[in-house]
Amino acid sequence: MTILLFALSFFLTDSEFLVTVNSEFLGQWKYEVEAPDMTYSGIMELSESDEGLTGKLVSQGTEIPMDEVVIEGNDLSFKMVVMGYQCSVTGTFESDKLKGVVSVEGMELPLVAIRK
Repeated sequence: MTILLFALSFFLTDSEFLVTVNSEFLGQWKYEVEAPDMTYSGIMELSESDEGLTGKLVSQGTEIPMDEVVIEGNDLSFKMVVMGYQCSVTGTFESDKLKGVVSVEGMELPLVAIRK
């Protein structure tokens, strides 16, 4: 019984640690994506709900929901659909900056976001 309680307390402590690590990157980030035709910009919002991490991109009055949002350590990944195209986003947080890549249709577009 003691071993079971010890294992359970370790699991609960570890879960609390994961929430703490994830929460430091939650909030609003001003982003820019460099595409061949123009620079796209807006606000990226990362939040946490009962279902886990969620988020959306807001640009020119349009909201694009994020799917499969994952933060592991300093690394962020998520998927989204933009104008019918499936996009995958990966990046790494460095203090108040996120540097990453948006992968879509075989192209890799640089992404930079600054904490707002």
